[in-house]
Amino acid sequence: MQRAGLWGYSQGGVIGLAVAALYPERLTAVLFTGAIETPDRAVNAAENAEGARALRAHGWQPDIYQAEREAIPAWFQTHFDSTDPEMVALWLDGEADWDVWSHLSAITVPVQFFVGELEDPEHLNDRAAELLRYASVCRLEGLDHLGAFIRSDLAIPVALEFLARVPTH
Repeated sequence: MQRAGLWGYSQGGVIGLAVAALYPERLTAVLFTGAIETPDRAVNAAENAEGARALRAHGWQPDIYQAEREAIPAWFQTHFDSTDPEMVALWLDGEADWDVWSHLSAITVPVQFFVGELEDPEHLNDRAAELLRYASVCRLEGLDHLGAFIRSDLAIPVALEFLARVPTH
């Protein structure tokens, strides 16, 4: 396989955008859910530092990051429970140095954004999509960051339609 589509959630979406910016010849498309953060580097760095501190102090408790307390399915709770909080804290430390906004205009592959409506009240995903050559945004009504992932059943029909339009050569 020479090229593939990549769908990432949260941090995985940031990685997908980095791959698209740095190695576009490896991808046919990027889809992601909840990866766009504020373009304000100082605010982003402060949020990452606070998140890393919380992880190191309290462990990986997904509810400390959620404004809305969703019912977390058992399979997803198992995922959280098996995640080493220090690894996530280290990711946050390192990701604070990556400015995804400065790389968006370099992305040449089609990109499909998915975002929970409640996690993006400032419409940052729409602003980010405007910087790309071929991008669309699907806002998932009434959902926050975690809810947008858990309810991926709402995104799949949009993703399939998007992928059907993506050239594979």
